[in-house]
Amino acid sequence: MIESNLNKLLHGMLGSVDEHVFLKNLQGKYFVVAIYMLEGKDESRFEQWSSVIKEQMQHSGMDVFLAPYSRRKLSVTFNFDEMQKEQVFEWIAQAMKISPNLANQISCGVGPIVQDLELHVSCEGALDALKHRYLVEEEVLVPLYYDEVQQLPNYDGSIFYEQLSTAIKTNQLEQICDLFTRLSDEMAGTMYRYESVVLVLYRIIPIVAELMMESGAQYEGGSINAQMLANSLFNQRSIFDSLEWLSTMLRGIVSSSRSAQPTELLMDSVKLYIEENYHQEISLELLSQKTFVSSSYISQLFKRTFGIGVSEYVSQIRMNKARELLKDQNLKVEQVAEMVGLSNSTYFITKFKKTFGMTPNQYRINQKARKLNSD
Repeated sequence: MIESNLNKLLHGMLGSVDEHVFLKNLQGKYFVVAIYMLEGKDESRFEQWSSVIKEQMQHSGMDVFLAPYSRRKLSVTFNFDEMQKEQVFEWIAQAMKISPNLANQISCGVGPIVQDLELHVSCEGALDALKHRYLVEEEVLVPLYYDEVQQLPNYDGSIFYEQLSTAIKTNQLEQICDLFTRLSDEMAGTMYRYESVVLVLYRIIPIVAELMMESGAQYEGGSINAQMLANSLFNQRSIFDSLEWLSTMLRGIVSSSRSAQPTELLMDSVKLYIEENYHQEISLELLSQKTFVSSSYISQLFKRTFGIGVSEYVSQIRMNKARELLKDQNLKVEQVAEMVGLSNSTYFITKFKKTFGMTPNQYRINQKARKLNSD
């Protein structure tokens, strides 16, 4: 009778339980629920483990109730008093190590301590804590506690999402791989709230699914959609497995869809923008805004493609154009400086001399002399 009512309470079915009947034979003031989950597929061994747990819990000196919560989850509810609190949590942790064969396949979430008929609150907390197993890279050898996961920070994935969206749209394979590697490292360094991490993954799924559909990519012998992608993503054992799986899939799609080298097209567009807008202010930040690509990536790729840095190329274009403009004797040096995007004439003169070994006025004199000699 108790276990039947207990299972209803764990699922929040409060109206179907007679409170007085349930509490009749229970001595402790407090309750806590632990949910144990089998990660592997050997359900028969999980049932054996449950039997061993039940037998050992009966000798714990506390009221302990076991009930299957779902096919691969077992709920263990403890009823205890203040003096038994430490013993309860020792039992919860010890249960994960009872069967050596399943030691690395059992995860556990522990809810908050509650009183009376608040068992569903403790159960929900245990399930919430258990979700965070997805964010742990190695085997979980200790229980995950609701009170502890509630203190975890939320992950702000807005910047990651924007950068990944841009990298996918422009077929930047190297940056896609780098972004997933950085995210994985970040997840390994800090545990975040499960919901905030999952939100980022759910934002990624539609753009990845769209890319796959546009490229005609096949998955498990058929076409892909967002729901199929989500199912496959969250069937992975951890966030680290999910990111590796997703990164591998994207690498294959992007590599196979490269009819033209998108990085070359991107750099050609950056170069053309500089050549057409040298007379205006140009910076890596501005180029980043124009191309929707990070400034650091533009800087690296531009130099790799053309063998010269962005700022050097801008300066080169400006100086060559200034040299052409200086042939017009009616233009003042200050005017020429402004016409090539340099409002500070002193800086322009210094830059010009460093490039051509003479000041703008010296260049004009030199050009005039060469013209006279040729005549």
